[in-house]
Amino acid sequence: MSILNFLHRPLKIFIGARLFICRYQSQRLLDLLNKKTAIEIEKNDELEKLPLENTIEWNKKLKFYRMRNEEKNALKLFEIGIRKYQFQPDYITYISMLEICKDIKDVDSGHYLHRLINKSPVRDNSRIQTLVMQVYLRCGDVDSAREMFDLFKNRTVVDYNALMT
Repeated sequence: MSILNFLHRPLKIFIGARLFICRYQSQRLLDLLNKKTAIEIEKNDELEKLPLENTIEWNKKLKFYRMRNEEKNALKLFEIGIRKYQFQPDYITYISMLEICKDIKDVDSGHYLHRLINKSPVRDNSRIQTLVMQVYLRCGDVDSAREMFDLFKNRTVVDYNALMT
């Protein structure tokens, strides 16, 4: 069992406050590991030359740009991949790209992603639909967010909360 798998599972032998402390310390250690990984990625020039032959490699490269706070470059790479290399994004790719659009408030890229999602097998995924709506809301496009919300077949509390906030 890897250390990351171990850290995600709280020890059940502790009760009460000790369990909370155990979870807190595990999360703190995970945060430190993630920061260390981000630093290593920033120093790793080999990732710049990564051949993009499959979805996993594309996702790694996109994550690389995001961890370096180069969200615009991630969006550019994504668009180049779609248009020039016939890149086929998966669920993880769409979530990552939608999160970027939400973070940098890029409504045009959000609309572009939404059009791509509507043509993909993940179009009915509730997590993806909610993220599209959140992108529109964060960017101030309330009309598109409302249209998206109205299309939801099974609305959840998360969807209502996202629309109200």
